[in-house]
Amino acid sequence: MKRLISAVKFAMFLIWCLMQAPFTFTIAFFSRRFGVWQFRMFTLGLTKIFRIRIRQTGELSGERPLLLVSNHISIFELIAFSAFFNATFFAKGEIKKMFPVNMFVQNFGNAFIDRRPAKAKQMIEMVGRKMRQAKNPFAVFAEGTTNNGSYILPYKSALFDFLREMKDVKIQPVVLFYRDAKGNKIPPQVLADEYAYIANAKQTQPPYAKKELSILELLWRTLLRGGFTFDVHLLPVFDWTGMDRKQIAQKLHEIASAKFQEMI
Repeated sequence: MKRLISAVKFAMFLIWCLMQAPFTFTIAFFSRRFGVWQFRMFTLGLTKIFRIRIRQTGELSGERPLLLVSNHISIFELIAFSAFFNATFFAKGEIKKMFPVNMFVQNFGNAFIDRRPAKAKQMIEMVGRKMRQAKNPFAVFAEGTTNNGSYILPYKSALFDFLREMKDVKIQPVVLFYRDAKGNKIPPQVLADEYAYIANAKQTQPPYAKKELSILELLWRTLLRGGFTFDVHLLPVFDWTGMDRKQIAQKLHEIASAKFQEMI
């Protein structure tokens, strides 16, 4: 019965994605604000299909422009940050090639970062323009990849390079942890095997996934489990006055790691 219910929900997911397709191709003709709103409606639908719950500590800052800086465990943060915080994203350009994730994020106010040095100036200008136009927060997963859910990888300082041209940006650290559908703690090995979307080669600490899951395998297993709970801590806005990008990345990582250890 569980597999039958999961299969029905997976079919609902595919239909929901197909309903998204027209917006993916036509959103450029509408305002950015409409695109952000539509993306949020889409991700709210996904939280219902996959039964994604949230346990939130702290409040989202009302200051703008606002950058949410978070750790990164799985693809589900793309859904949760949009649905629960109305956030759009700074994401690495490779995501545009990742089906079906690319269907979720293209053309809906998100910014894709080309990290090649030759594109640095162009990227800084693009990020600055998008942040000044936005009424909603932007989010960045500062590790530059996903982790196994048991620690936080060092933050990439290059992701904060644009701040030298945008001194008015407010930074709010966010720390998240996954719990099961009932809100209980998940054993580290199970977290790595069943919840995280990781490449073992990029991990610096165990546990390592027994099998690296594809996106579709991860979605299917989430349906079989009956969803999960995001344990999210929104920390106070971080004062980065007088810091360069490396200092910002290091300090934010220290703050996030300390809170993460409290959570687990």
